[in-house]
Amino acid sequence: MLPLSILKDMSALAFTSFASVAADFVLVLIIMACSPVQESLASNGGFFSVAGSSIIRPSTVFSGLGAMSFAFVCHHSSFIVADSLTDSTTERWAKVTHISVGSAFTMCFFLGLFGYLGFLDDTEGDILNNFIGTDTAYATITAGRVMLALTMFFTYPMESFVARHCVVSLKWGEGVANDIPRNKRIGVTVALYLVALFIALVFQDLGIVLELTGAVSGSFLSYILPSSLYMCVHSKELLSILQQIGLGSSPFCFCCVRLSEMSVLNSSNQSGEASGGNSSDEDAPVEISLADEEGSS
Repeated sequence: MLPLSILKDMSALAFTSFASVAADFVLVLIIMACSPVQESLASNGGFFSVAGSSIIRPSTVFSGLGAMSFAFVCHHSSFIVADSLTDSTTERWAKVTHISVGSAFTMCFFLGLFGYLGFLDDTEGDILNNFIGTDTAYATITAGRVMLALTMFFTYPMESFVARHCVVSLKWGEGVANDIPRNKRIGVTVALYLVALFIALVFQDLGIVLELTGAVSGSFLSYILPSSLYMCVHSKELLSILQQIGLGSSPFCFCCVRLSEMSVLNSSNQSGEASGGNSSDEDAPVEISLADEEGSS
């Protein structure tokens, strides 16, 4: 994992990423083929009886949502993956996201469905442990464990790329993070690897860690940050919609939209100054537009 994590460009992981997805697909097929769904449903009154009593459990629903938010979040790597595309266009990126998210949803759906229906309340976090002591062939379950190890082996480098980019951005700035020098790239990558290795050796049950991390960072990346970015980009359209439904006069809504506009204008001004442009010429139209909007409001 470490040599793959030290690579500079994420596009170099194209083959390993494909191997990881292929291993996931084989693992799902193994679970679907070996899970004792028919026997489990027959002894518990059928599918509708199981579904009626097992859809939502209030005692564990929030911890489950936290773990799923952490497992399914992929927003943090979107920009790095998009920049690694050979032809980085909007249409190509839309195609990549639809295919990847759609295939991930399909595999997770069937894995969860067949895994749970096969063992119901006895389902463990590692579904492969449920097959210990059953009539399933040992070689088949061993193959499933190999596929799981393979996908974890090839998934870590991609997550390491994102973590390294964030650490370098916080320490040395975004400019350095976009073109990390070799010494910094190796040093930060090795440090992150040692931290992950220490946690893996010390802790045996990471369930509570996944739940807490998903509840905090996963929820922020999945739900809060995307909606905030949408408000910043489409603030005027959002204000127009609020006015149409009678909420445009709400002080809270108006302040949120205005703050979003100001953050976008501030970011654009800072980027213009950083690029060496003439700030006096660029700021004048912005001041006029703000004055016109304040007068009209």
